Amino acid sequence: MRFLLIALLFLLSACNAEDGPSAEESDLLVTLDAICEAAHRCRDSYAGATPFMNVYGNSLAECGSTNEIVARIAGDAITDERTRYDADESAACRAHVESVTCDGLWNGGAVPSCDAMLVGLAPSDTECTFGWECASDRCTATEALCE
Repeated sequence: MRFLLIALLFLLSACNAEDGPSAEESDLLVTLDAICEAAHRCRDSYAGATPFMNVYGNSLAECGSTNEIVARIAGDAITDERTRYDADESAACRAHVESVTCDGLWNGGAVPSCDAMLVGLAPSDTECTFGWECASDRCTATEALCE
């Protein structure tokens, strides 16, 4: 299922691709890659309910390829003013995942800066693809609308 979604997102992002990534996309990609690196470094201690490969891919390269697609889509949402990117929160998230222990990564709970680097701006009942486009942080799967 994840791979079908990735393929669809890749096709959508290819249609919207410009000359290159924006500064926000590039910075976000560095943070997403840091998250992948931490996850793969700590893979042996992962105990999440969702299989590791469904969240972080089979390899670091696969995780990075997914990140490129996500960063492109986030860049489009930023350009379309459905999302605001906070570079300071992204840097704080990156610093955390680069220094956290594996136990802290998996059992430390959500890091506020990682959740706050993309802030949704779209009001309720607005079409969405991801929760980070919505002010509520929730995009319904069935209707594809912000809650």
